[in-house]
Amino acid sequence: MAGTRESQITAVAAAAAAATTTAATTTAATATTKKKMMMTMTTTTTMMLLFFFVWFMLLGGVNAPSYHVLLVKAPGLEELLGSLDGVLERLDTIASNVEPPLPVPLMAAAVLFVFCTTAPARFAAAWSRVVRWAKSVVNPPVAAPADDDAAAAPAAVPAAALAYLRGWFAMFVVGVDRLLSPFKLEDKDTEARIMAAEARATAAEAHAEASIMAAEARATAAEVRATAAEARVAVVEAPAT
Repeated sequence: MAGTRESQITAVAAAAAAATTTAATTTAATATTKKKMMMTMTTTTTMMLLFFFVWFMLLGGVNAPSYHVLLVKAPGLEELLGSLDGVLERLDTIASNVEPPLPVPLMAAAVLFVFCTTAPARFAAAWSRVVRWAKSVVNPPVAAPADDDAAAAPAAVPAAALAYLRGWFAMFVVGVDRLLSPFKLEDKDTEARIMAAEARATAAEAHAEASIMAAEARATAAEVRATAAEARVAVVEAPAT
């Protein structure tokens, strides 16, 4: 009976450890998913703002046809029309003094090319290869060589300076890769895998909790049976003593 009780306790401890590990995995997956969702929301908001920006740029270059409109004279109408004409003249003055850095159609085409084609995703995928190459052949930046070291070992100065420049080049490559991360298609696949892993972790946690409850119930039943058996043994041994 003691062996059975120890095995039940061991099973409960193992189930508790599995539940703890599953909870930690679920927490990490949830944090990563929230980060990915925040990045997706930021990218979507930026694309929406750029869409409105492009739309208003295109709208500013449209010349609307003018028609002769018959207006009915009313008190104060001429003053109102005069005020509107003054506002339009000021807007025309501002528009004549402000010029975009590039032609409006070219800027609109560039924005649409970036956010509405697969070229950024292809460039991001190609840049990932550059990142892997940089990480494999370039060391991280080290401290610049001091004057004493330069005087002591003149031959080591060019190598140290070259390693220093290579390290900063690697940091530049990795920084560009982080800027291109919203355009990577593999991030969406990663997010889907994270969501699936989170669902599996939740199911595993529920299964672990059910296993713990079942193990505790079996341990309690085993203790009850052991107590009953000890009571019967005591009853049987009582007349003999």
